[in-house]
Amino acid sequence: PQAPDAAHSYLCLDVHDRQQLEAKVKAILSARPIEILVCNSGGPKGGPLTDASEEQFLEAFQNHILANQLLVRLCISGMRAANYGRII
Repeated sequence: PQAPDAAHSYLCLDVHDRQQLEAKVKAILSARPIEILVCNSGGPKGGPLTDASEEQFLEAFQNHILANQLLVRLCISGMRAANYGRII
């Protein structure tokens, strides 16, 4: 059951465009803190490591490491200030 004053929402963002990602998250944070951050960008495409190209490695690094580091950096101060937060 959800409390009457509870407000939950979600936002799906394109992690390929980090400038847009940062702008949209900052817009949300200007209105309210983000208490739970789920870092799930999907991918990279499955398959043998030996078959992956350098471009595929770079894309996976950008989508999983750099984009998630940006999200954590943007959200963590609000979580610390509230003494509550979850990063999944």
